[in-house]
Amino acid sequence: MKRVILFRYHKEFEVCEQNIRLLRRLNPECPIIGLFGGEANNAPPLSLTELLDDNYVLPFEDWFYKWRNGDLCVLNWFEKVGQKLDFDVVNLIEWDLALLKPIDEIYRTAGDGFGVGKIFGYDYAKKIDWPWLFSHKERPLWLKQMESVKDVSKPIDETKMEFFVFGGIQIPRSFLEKYQEEQPRPFINDEPRVSLYAYLWNYKLINVGLESNPANLYTADPGLYDSLTDEKIVSIIRNGAEVIHPARTLQVFETIFEILDQNSGSIN
Repeated sequence: MKRVILFRYHKEFEVCEQNIRLLRRLNPECPIIGLFGGEANNAPPLSLTELLDDNYVLPFEDWFYKWRNGDLCVLNWFEKVGQKLDFDVVNLIEWDLALLKPIDEIYRTAGDGFGVGKIFGYDYAKKIDWPWLFSHKERPLWLKQMESVKDVSKPIDETKMEFFVFGGIQIPRSFLEKYQEEQPRPFINDEPRVSLYAYLWNYKLINVGLESNPANLYTADPGLYDSLTDEKIVSIIRNGAEVIHPARTLQVFETIFEILDQNSGSIN
C-alpha cells in the first residue's frame, strides 16, 4: 500500500517545521506534501518548504472557506496535483497534530480504508447537540447539503449515518476520485459532508483510536498542553501514546528527538 501525507498548515511556521521533522524522522519513505492555506502576504519560509517533498498553495482567498472545507481543499490538491501521483491513501495531518509513532503503525487497523480518530452515531450527535447538524444556523445548511447530492444510490437517512472528527483523517484514493466526479457543494463543513458521502458510497469508517487511547493527549482545547514538560512527554511515550493534539509548543519536542536518537530512529 502506498500513502501520501498532506501536511495542512497556515501559520506558526517554527512549530510546523518541528512537527514536519518529526513526521520525516518516523516516516522516511513516505512523501510529505504541504497544503498551505495561509495568507498570501505570509508565505512559509524556505527552511520549512525545503523539508517537504512538495508544497501546494491553496488558491482560495477566504480563510474561513479553507478552515471550514478541509475536504474540498484536499480535493483541489487532488485535481491539480494529486491525481498524477501513485498512492492508495492520503493522510491529512494538521499542523498541530504531532504523531509519535510511524504512520503505518498508527493507521494499521485502517489498512487502505477510511481511517478516522473518532466515530459517533446520530443519537450521540443529537445528545451533545452537535452544532454542524443541530444548531439554528447550520441545520438548514445540512439539509441543503443532503438535498444537493447528485447521484443518490440509496435513500438518505441521517439517523443511520456515522460521523467523525476530521483531524487525522485517512482518505482512500477511490473516495477522492468519486468526490472529483461529484463536486460536492460547500454548504456545511467538512466533517458532516464527508460523513454523508461515505455513508452513501458504502465506505466503512474505521476508528484508529486517536481519542480512545488513554495515553494520547488528544483534545480540541488549544490551551491544555501549553505547559507540557519533558517528563510528561517521556511518560506518555512510555505508556504508548501515539499522538499529541494540539502540539503548539517548541522546546518540549526536543525530548522526542533525543529518544529517537537513543532508539535508532524508533520510539519504544
